[in-house]
Amino acid sequence: MKRRIDIMYYTIVFTLIIVAGLFATSCKKDVTAAYVAKPVVQAYMVANQPFSVYIKQEILIGSTDTTTHTIDGLNNVTITCVETGIAYTLNFIGKGVYVDSAYKVVAGNTYNLSFTFNGTVVSATTKVPTKPTGVSISATTLSIPANTYDISAVTPLTLDWSNPYNDYFLLLVQLTNGADTLSPIDTSSHFHRHSFFRNQPVQTNTSQISPRDFSYYGNYYAILYKVNADYAELYNGSGNNSQNLTQPISDIKNGLGMFSGINADTIQVSITQ
Repeated sequence: MKRRIDIMYYTIVFTLIIVAGLFATSCKKDVTAAYVAKPVVQAYMVANQPFSVYIKQEILIGSTDTTTHTIDGLNNVTITCVETGIAYTLNFIGKGVYVDSAYKVVAGNTYNLSFTFNGTVVSATTKVPTKPTGVSISATTLSIPANTYDISAVTPLTLDWSNPYNDYFLLLVQLTNGADTLSPIDTSSHFHRHSFFRNQPVQTNTSQISPRDFSYYGNYYAILYKVNADYAELYNGSGNNSQNLTQPISDIKNGLGMFSGINADTIQVSITQ
């Protein structure tokens, strides 16, 4: 059980880093001496996991400096549980990361984040979703023929869950073991293989998993994440490019980035030949 929880935790951290890149730059076109770069927060309150907050500094559009600068040594990074009123001061452990390993995030609770940077209070609030319920899958084993593009006879997997309140869910399918120990389904040299795949956040109660999405034979975790609307907005609003510069979506007051709650449930699936 502990191994499964650890995999879920590190997988979500790895996956969310993709969207976190949206906050590497602001969309200000003029870099002036009067403007002070804002702190960029990456903090996801994962149910049953310790507090962890990553803070770096905004890189301005027009700046020649593309190096990530973390904000280190703050002694006032605090997370307060609204329900209990208890405030937890996080410890700096290096490279912009602040943690409190003694406390685990509780589903259903609301948390306030705050710290002071350059004399300005930076803050945010999030509520941790409850765990997904009614999660089921059409089959826990799927047989896929090797080295064939015709898999029309293979029935896709269907994952279902309860969603009476139109909440947001994201499905991630991740190998349980390293890919280097497993046999690829297609051994063609041109075939791009991956150890995980995911969808965008949806407000449905079902998701289909295509046999074409799997690259290796072996065991997978199908992890269903229940996420907040602010995270879904961030994930779906990642269309910034050099021709379309807009202010990044953020829920951080006096800063940029994301402070959001996450919860998950997991089903294991085996892919065989």
